[in-house]
Amino acid sequence: MIILGPQKEALLVVPELIILVNLETMEPLSNADTAVGQRVLLLGVPAPRQWWDKPAGYDCWANILKQIGYCEIGPAVRI
Repeated sequence: MIILGPQKEALLVVPELIILVNLETMEPLSNADTAVGQRVLLLGVPAPRQWWDKPAGYDCWANILKQIGYCEIGPAVRI
């Protein structure tokens, strides 16, 4: 999953923890559980520094990132 900001900059991207919570039930949601118009809370938890310090930390996510069109491994906005 990737969360983009207003200028299409990456705000959150794997390996950071991206959590969606249903605001009506306060239960966690998966991507498949979300619906258009649903009120959700988005939480982001930074990945451990080691993921950002070593390019090899992205290797396990490279295929997923390419599938969603995010091929640039560069600086993200730190949360």
